[in-house]
Amino acid sequence: MDTAVPPVDTELARQESPEVREAQSRMGLTGDLPTAGAAAATFRQHLGDVLAEKDDYKRALAQYKRARDLDPGNAQRLTRLGDAYSAADMPGKALRAYQQALREGDGDPEAFVGLGDLARQVANTPVAVKEYRRAVKLQPKRAYYRYKLAIALFVVGAHEEAAAELKEAISLAPRDAYYHFLLGEVHLACGRLEESVGYFERAVELAPKDEYYSIRLGAAYLRGNRPHDACRAFRNSVDLSPENGGYRVLLASAHAVAGDDESERQELARAGRLGAYDADFVKRIKRLAATGR
Repeated sequence: MDTAVPPVDTELARQESPEVREAQSRMGLTGDLPTAGAAAATFRQHLGDVLAEKDDYKRALAQYKRARDLDPGNAQRLTRLGDAYSAADMPGKALRAYQQALREGDGDPEAFVGLGDLARQVANTPVAVKEYRRAVKLQPKRAYYRYKLAIALFVVGAHEEAAAELKEAISLAPRDAYYHFLLGEVHLACGRLEESVGYFERAVELAPKDEYYSIRLGAAYLRGNRPHDACRAFRNSVDLSPENGGYRVLLASAHAVAGDDESERQELARAGRLGAYDADFVKRIKRLAATGR
């Protein structure tokens, strides 16, 4: 097979292309583009990455194919090809690329993650758990792999194992707000309200501009009969998105539980001007607030 790639084979190979310039920068290239061998394959892989980050999966796929042809025994390039096939909604080809990556290498953890993602796409979560476990075994210090495994474990009902994996992920990436938030959700599902509140609070502390984290924290506060704290959490979401009438209805519900009727009326009036509710919806919200669920 002739693995040489002409320096100008598509519009992407033009030196002035922003995608090409970004790929060159990532590779530390100056001057002419490499046209053969591992260097050319690495360049094509970087170019594919740049395009994939822009959601241009069709062109990314073409670059990953070139990288594979230039360096056919490189497992990582095959895994990237599988990722591109998966993103392009071509699961059969993605499966074959991941399997080939595992045959060619000593076990690429990203290929196992890709296989796990494919399994989850067809709701075969037990298989996804198995594949994610393999990735974690190969690279136990990757928080992302722990997170992937935790989500799959939660879906199959293994909540305690999911919590353990998320704790490991947090120990590896302690400033990732999403991991704290997810662990809060797992604890909430297990009925451990105090623990869930603690992790939700940490998530809000790490990502104070995330509206949903504050909403979930407020809901947890209400379940724990802490309406004043719930008001504060919901207020944060309202301040971040003042045109969201739904947030104002939630804030009104917390005011109702706290016994602040005037503040409740004010927030409901503001929500009404935003078209956020009807009378039945308000009744349901008040009922939920009163029961703390």
